[in-house]
Amino acid sequence: MTLRIFLAAGVVTLLIGLLMPESGDSDRILWFGVLLLILAPLTGVFVTAVALMSERDRFWTRIASVLICVILLVVAVSVYI
Repeated sequence: MTLRIFLAAGVVTLLIGLLMPESGDSDRILWFGVLLLILAPLTGVFVTAVALMSERDRFWTRIASVLICVILLVVAVSVYI
């Protein structure tokens, strides 16, 4: 459910940014839409990790935690490149 919400919000935000006339605001709206699309899988994995923690499933919680770290590392590296 979380993934669908972020995906829909990201796509709508990108469409609004594309339909706006050329201005500084349209660039900000487009970047916000991209940010929402990046946050979609991160939020889904985070929600899954919390659910796994509540079930005390240590193995899959560690896998989800590693995946969260990898996504954050890729986002951080892509910002600085």
